[in-house]
Amino acid sequence: MGQREQEFLEYVRSGGQVETTDWMPDEYRAKLIKFIEMHGNSELMGVLPEREWILRAPTLQRKLALTAKVQDEVGHSQLIYRVVEDLGKPREHCLDDLISGKAKFHNVFHYPTKSWGDVGAIAWLVDAAAIISQKALLKCSYAPYARIMKKICWEESFHILHGRDVVLTLMNGTDGQRARKP
Repeated sequence: MGQREQEFLEYVRSGGQVETTDWMPDEYRAKLIKFIEMHGNSELMGVLPEREWILRAPTLQRKLALTAKVQDEVGHSQLIYRVVEDLGKPREHCLDDLISGKAKFHNVFHYPTKSWGDVGAIAWLVDAAAIISQKALLKCSYAPYARIMKKICWEESFHILHGRDVVLTLMNGTDGQRARKP
């Protein structure tokens, strides 16, 4: 490892952040692209199980809330892909690699949403798990990624509330269900 790479690693290990225009080792850039691209892919793929429920949501309010959540998630993927583009990999290549199976995304998005309750559980539990890991990225060494994570984490916190509300509403049942005697 050369002197320049060693100084770079010491800088980021001590909490320093790198901008797009800063010099960085090729290996660091490649790992950033792979990691950030997977995040963008996961945001995009996370839309698929939920979008099927927009028209099937039980009320207009639920349809609107889910539409807003899906729109946020697609927006997250677009922000993240922009960061990957700035690192040198065009968005079209990211999407081509995703479609061909060359690029990965988080495993949880392989599971089907068979009920409205699944939609609530995803928004509450999966988004809660995501925000825990994503908050760690607020201080990552790549500054452009850390900056967009502020917006993403803020929006994810609303997705958690949406999911919690769906699950609690289902758990409480309807007035008719609660009125029935066991």
